[in-house]
Amino acid sequence: MLLEAGLYGMLLAPGGWRPGLGATSPPSRLARWLLVWEWFRIYFESGVVKLASGDSEWRHLTALDHYYENGPLPTVIGWYAQHLPHAFHVVTAGATLAMELGLVWLAFLPRRFRLMCAVAATAFQVGIILTANYAFLNYLVLLLGVLLVDDRSLRRWLSGWARRHAGNLDLAGIGLGAI
Repeated sequence: MLLEAGLYGMLLAPGGWRPGLGATSPPSRLARWLLVWEWFRIYFESGVVKLASGDSEWRHLTALDHYYENGPLPTVIGWYAQHLPHAFHVVTAGATLAMELGLVWLAFLPRRFRLMCAVAATAFQVGIILTANYAFLNYLVLLLGVLLVDDRSLRRWLSGWARRHAGNLDLAGIGLGAI
């Protein structure tokens, strides 16, 4: 996954020694699509594997009852999450499957749906990072999700300093334009 993202990222990056954030060479639409496709596949295939594995815990939504005890890089927040009521874990397991198998399809729909998908996926990844981090995978998926956000939305969300300087930036040149 990391190599694939790196390869597509090289195709997305503007050329030259000092590319000026792509002012003269917009990113390749194919490279952007391939990165969004990789983002989608990471989520969707994760959901498919959960159900196709035959593990009854995902079908019964009990997979997260002991998940935090076995997380690869547990966090202090994960310890507290482990002690939340069973109902929380059921809802979280259902939301995980809904995100991975359903909501990710919004990435291929018009702008409004992509933005909803980006917000939901960002919240989802932040929750995972805070409770049971999988290292580079979470950060990779979180950063690839930025490609779902278009320039208009990004400019609106920019805060103080960045907003004053946004006129000097060609945000579409760094791969954040509409798909």
